[in-house]
Order: sequence, then structure tokens, then C-alpha cells
Amino acid sequence: MLKYLLCLLLLSGCISKSKDSTIDVISEYIGKKIYLPSITKPHLKKKFTIVTFVSLDCSECIDDLDKWKEWIDQYRNKVNFVLYYNTSDEVRKRYVCEEYSELSNYMVFDENNRFLKDNGMRNLSRIFCTLLLDKSNNVLLVGNPFSGDELGALYRNLLEK
Repeated sequence: MLKYLLCLLLLSGCISKSKDSTIDVISEYIGKKIYLPSITKPHLKKKFTIVTFVSLDCSECIDDLDKWKEWIDQYRNKVNFVLYYNTSDEVRKRYVCEEYSELSNYMVFDENNRFLKDNGMRNLSRIFCTLLLDKSNNVLLVGNPFSGDELGALYRNLLEK
């Protein structure tokens, strides 16, 4: 499965890192236990958790929030969702909180970037800042499901089992 995932990510047009770098990142995280900061709401009881970091200073990341709404609507009964977000722009933060108020139960303001820091993810591209975790918070998949049809399909196949 890891080889399949690596091929999918390498074929995706959203990856700007080198092939070796991509393989290294994925290899480092598959199977790794992820630590969720104490600011995370203690509601994670389902079989899977999708956790992502959304930089509100990134327009593509903000655009993904509409896609996250769709996924949450579709999978909320099967999957925990945690969307950590951060920005230094208070106006943008207010705008996003108002515009995406229906995501408020899933969005966690991570003022100090604890999620990224605690898991060694500070310097990663946005493509790698979404993880599918099992019930023990071990990484099953790495990558943004909206970055390519194949990766999105891989997520869906696992979630719909």
C-alpha cells in the first residue's frame, strides 16, 4: 500500500518537492504516532481521524475549507475531523470564523502551532499537512485528499470500508 501511495503522490501535480524528498516525508510519517495538542477537543471516539493544518495566510488552504465542509457532511458519522488553523492576521481570522462558522466544532485555533511543532511538521508543504489516523493516532495516509483524484479516492476507499 505504501508503494501505491508513493506513486499517487509522485504523480500529483501539486507536489513541488523532489521525488526523494517526497518519499522521505511519507516514509517518515506512515505508522508514526501523532500527538494532538491539549487544545484538541476530547471527542475523538471514531475509528478514523482526519487531522489537517490550515494556514489562513494561504489562499489555497482557505479554498480547501469548502471541500472540508463537503467531506465533513459526508463522513461525520464515521470520521473525527480536526482542522488546526493559525494566522497572525486577526481580520482574516474573524472573516474565516464567520464565513465557515459551520466548521466551528472541527476547527481548533492553534496559536503556537503546537500540532506542527509537536509532530515535526513545521517545514512541510501544505500537501503533507493532512493525515489520516487510526484510533490510536497512528498515521495511515499522508497528504491532502484534495491534491489529486487518486489520493482522494484512496482516502474514500479506506473510510468507506
